[in-house]
Amino acid sequence: MKKGEAILTVPLKAMLTTRRIPMSFKRKFPKDISIHALLAAFLTLGDKEDLQKYELWRQTWPTRQDFEHSMPLLWPQPLRGPTPFYDDSASEINLLPPSISGAWNTLRKRKNEHDYETSHQNLLAQQEQRLHKAWSSVISVFPDVDWETYSYNWLIVNTRSFYYLMPGQKPPEDRNDAMALLPFADYFNHSDVEVCLVIPSPVQIQQYFPVFRLLF
Repeated sequence: MKKGEAILTVPLKAMLTTRRIPMSFKRKFPKDISIHALLAAFLTLGDKEDLQKYELWRQTWPTRQDFEHSMPLLWPQPLRGPTPFYDDSASEINLLPPSISGAWNTLRKRKNEHDYETSHQNLLAQQEQRLHKAWSSVISVFPDVDWETYSYNWLIVNTRSFYYLMPGQKPPEDRNDAMALLPFADYFNHSDVEVCLVIPSPVQIQQYFPVFRLLF
């Protein structure tokens, strides 16, 4: 294949975005619910007829057990290590990389002269916060929703979504609110090596719907 050659084109009508969620469902939730939380809620609590079109795609998803084996977010506390601060007296060894755990127990941090913040540090704590905030938004409307089912769908959205802005949409302050799920395209979304580029395309196909293209 040549550089810049399209290897997959996905029309907007095939994507799962908030525009595909019925307004009657969206209105049930607080206005400040995150896109991530809303998509997970739809996959968990949406009407069966609305979700039927995604059934074949859902059969390709990892199981919750797969997530439990591979994602620290679902691990018991002893496996996740101590609190995310350097502690000379800490007896536990954190097995997670510092960027995930936030625990620098193998390297003493110097005192910074300036505040240092980045979205790529303390990832586990950030994920926990986002998940529990989403959970709080959903149970305020559906108090009987099952935690394991909802958290599973939240992880599905978390691991299989692409950064995407709807036509005419400005980039949100939180980049996690610019996401879409693309059936089949998520096969290309699981590598730590940059092998393809994902872009919205100006090309119009299938009744003039905007499309998403993966370029080699």
